[in-house]
Amino acid sequence: MTLRRVRTCILIMGLIILTGCGGGDDGGGIVSPPGDDGDLLTTETIGASGGVIAAEELTVTVPSGAFAGDRELKIYHPADTDPFGSAKVSALYRLDGLPATFSEPLQVSFPARGKSENLLVALGETSFANSSDGMVTGYRFLDVSYTDSTVVAIIPAAPDVVDDGGQGVSVHLVSLAGYAEKSGTPGRGFTSTQTTHFRILHVGQDAEVAQLGTYLEEAYSTLASWGFSYTNRTQWPVQVTVCDLDESKFGEFVPSMWGDNHGSMEFNALRLDESADLKVTAGHEFFHLVQALYDNRNRYTKSKFASDRYWLDEACSVWSERTWMGDPDYLSTKVRDGHQRLPFHQFHVPVGGDHPDYHGYGMSAFIQYMVNRSGTTTLGAVYDDILAHGNDPVAAITSVLADRLHEEFPQYHPQFARDLIHGDLYGDVTVTTAVSYNTQTWNIEDPHDNTKTFDYDYAAGASRFFILNLETPDFSPSAVLTLEAEGGGLPTIEVFKYHGSNSTLLGSGEGVNIDHLDQLQADGQHLLVMVVNSFLGNHYTDDSNIVLHANIQENPVFRAGKVWVSGLGTMSVHETSTSGLDTTYTVEGRTCQFDGSLYLDPVAGSTTGTTFTAYYDSLVVEENLHKSGAISISVDDADNPTMVTSFNLDATEVNPYTGEVERTKTYNITGHGVPLYDSTAGIIRFRIPEGTTDSYIDQVEYVEKDIFGTTKEYTLLDLDLQFLSIELDR
Repeated sequence: MTLRRVRTCILIMGLIILTGCGGGDDGGGIVSPPGDDGDLLTTETIGASGGVIAAEELTVTVPSGAFAGDRELKIYHPADTDPFGSAKVSALYRLDGLPATFSEPLQVSFPARGKSENLLVALGETSFANSSDGMVTGYRFLDVSYTDSTVVAIIPAAPDVVDDGGQGVSVHLVSLAGYAEKSGTPGRGFTSTQTTHFRILHVGQDAEVAQLGTYLEEAYSTLASWGFSYTNRTQWPVQVTVCDLDESKFGEFVPSMWGDNHGSMEFNALRLDESADLKVTAGHEFFHLVQALYDNRNRYTKSKFASDRYWLDEACSVWSERTWMGDPDYLSTKVRDGHQRLPFHQFHVPVGGDHPDYHGYGMSAFIQYMVNRSGTTTLGAVYDDILAHGNDPVAAITSVLADRLHEEFPQYHPQFARDLIHGDLYGDVTVTTAVSYNTQTWNIEDPHDNTKTFDYDYAAGASRFFILNLETPDFSPSAVLTLEAEGGGLPTIEVFKYHGSNSTLLGSGEGVNIDHLDQLQADGQHLLVMVVNSFLGNHYTDDSNIVLHANIQENPVFRAGKVWVSGLGTMSVHETSTSGLDTTYTVEGRTCQFDGSLYLDPVAGSTTGTTFTAYYDSLVVEENLHKSGAISISVDDADNPTMVTSFNLDATEVNPYTGEVERTKTYNITGHGVPLYDSTAGIIRFRIPEGTTDSYIDQVEYVEKDIFGTTKEYTLLDLDLQFLSIELDR
């Protein structure tokens, strides 16, 4: 993990690269160009019968049967410098030309220098590291033994057959000082600190190393609790090397061509005292090690090439930094800055696309969304799916969320975009910051400037933003903004009003109507329209053309309305009282009258689209009642209505409204399909035909309470409607 995620190598010597460009199976390569080879010391061709290549202090022995055929091996003094400083007791060498497959261990030997020191041998391997977005050379220590004159290290066999393109691979080899057993200088060489799952090689800094070990063990336990398994790594502990790295780095996970059991970690000795960043790096990079256990490509390919789930790995690791920091609102600004808007550009970036790592930093917000909806074990489930079915991150995400949320991508993706832009996932993305994005603007300076079309291509899973500045003060009270999206893709429209740093969601859907434009303008509000494309297409790369139509029109307004229902009902009554009464019985022929009005006068309200809504709270002196409630009336056509398509009446009546309350009634009535009766002088009446049944009533809920503590809950069994009248006033 670096302070700035740039294409850089983990060590000062990090220009050494994989000499071949073969990769076997999938994964698109990211391989650095060759650097300076350094000074060639010797060349030797070794075949199936084995052999030896030696130069200066280094001797490499290949046993018989290790190689399947002839390989040209070379030993160089590389042009690189090394990270080991005074701990180094031999020159640094690079061995080129090893095959990716060899069936027997290789033997490496250096002079033992009279065993005056515990000598160690470090092997440097060049691999693709996520956190550097490129090839890096990382070091781990080999098992060693001693003779009187030689320290011998073993390079383990790599027996399972993989394809290296016939070019071979390179390793670095160097002999290092351990702590002196006899007369050496204490503190010069490397020593080992062991925890349950990690072996840390370091020079001094014991307290900081102990803290690092604690951080790594905490990460191990936490990831296990998120549903991750470690069964694909059968050899523990993980080797961790603390050495001098580039100053921008805190540490890194380095995968190995030898497979999951040999993946290792490095941390920068120069920054080991920066405890907060060290803890974040330990968790972040250990997460990368665990992610590698779920990569089902062969050992060679996954150590040399990025995976197609590259962005997902980075997204999860960046999101996890909130856990390592102990702060659920931690922003990871070192990596998210400049990338937080990328989830709006597209949902998936393949490994050969434009910076999948940057995309992953921004998509840490989607990981937060998944965790909010379905918990941290969702992450383990996604990687389980990846291991079982391949490295397709989108297929794994959609499969797991379909199982856990019972929703498909087009259902939850707009909510993710809405939560993200509203600042509910990461505080560095809000509606007001979106105004600075690459948005299109409609400055509405004249109420007659009432139509606008935005025609754009959208990547799979992309969103676009449009700003509607309500500049004119001349909107009429009935002006309504209608927004509709058409064309390809699966578009959803999200509309926010904003003023300064405050924002509110006004509407969401395939089409959205926004009324009260005059009030919005008077309040200094403007509108941000987000169009979300939830179509993923073929391999998540297809563009969709979506056209957003914006139109301002005068909406037919209903200013008042009322609902009045009466009839003879057969009801089941559940009667209870504070004295212990609890009985159920049936009442036939009960007169039922439900009134959603102010003493039969219409209630003032407002209209949105084809729906009138009104709320009332009033004293009706003539009836000695306190009446309150709400009515909602929807018609088939606001201009020329012919039917009430649905209505709802909620009401409460308290009698009397002064003194001791004798009785309280609450009721809810819903119905539909009431036809037009007549329309005169701006009053539109809807009534049922005479002699009809109760088919216009969907539900009646009716409860009475009296002063004696008796409660009667009525369930309608049958209603002989005598009168059903609904009125709307223009």
